[in-house]
Amino acid sequence: MPHSRHDSIDLGAMIEGIARWVEIESPTGDVAAVNRMIDRVTADLAGVPVRIERLPGRPGFGDTLVAQTHDNGAGILMLSHIDTVHPIGTLKSSPFRRDGDRLYGPGIYDMKGGAYLALDAFCRVARGKTARLPITYLFTPDEEVGSPCSRERIEREARRARYVLVTEPARDGGKVVIAAQQRRGFVLISVQDNGSGIPAAHVAKIFDRLYQVGDVRDARSREQGLGLGLNIVRTIVEAHGGDVSVSSEVGKGSTFAFTLPLADWKAESSTPP
Repeated sequence: MPHSRHDSIDLGAMIEGIARWVEIESPTGDVAAVNRMIDRVTADLAGVPVRIERLPGRPGFGDTLVAQTHDNGAGILMLSHIDTVHPIGTLKSSPFRRDGDRLYGPGIYDMKGGAYLALDAFCRVARGKTARLPITYLFTPDEEVGSPCSRERIEREARRARYVLVTEPARDGGKVVIAAQQRRGFVLISVQDNGSGIPAAHVAKIFDRLYQVGDVRDARSREQGLGLGLNIVRTIVEAHGGDVSVSSEVGKGSTFAFTLPLADWKAESSTPP
């Protein structure tokens, strides 16, 4: 994984990393298989300045992994599970593959693809020391059966966190759609919802530090945040040479998007068009 806060996104390396995760089959009930996946996550954290805690699972369950940028204080909880519903041997009939701009393989959607991308972002922030709040990343081994082993730790971390980011994908027809498109020299990532939307008067200021809109239907929601989240997003994206934008319509929802340069893209000509 990249070592600099200013590194561009290496799409090829990202796909290779996701493939490594998908090709480690990890059905919940196979303790050794799940722990191989935990070993892989631990290896991907090598050299990252975080504190790592590995919690042995109860009989019949794999281990839980916790990575923290700081020891104390309320901050951000990132939550991913690395177990899947696919039995050992599924890769033989459904191997990892790429078809155009889509990747396929057992467990890639739920949820190794999103978990790997989130870990990459976590590592970049930890190495660049750009986090303004403590971050705890929790990898669990038992979500597919209701989290009986990891639930206590999940709830404990969630109670002391200001924000919780879960990398679980949305179901078909869900309220959030995440998309990525490769363009000439950069990748465009967008997050679209069908929520309450943002009034036009607020859109131009939405990324300003300490600016708050809240739910247009509930003014109390403005009291529950600090107005820092989107400003932090813009700071991180711009530090990597990207840009952020938002489009919104009240009553229909919003689309937030950001761009990041591709490390392996080479201009066909040095002469401007």
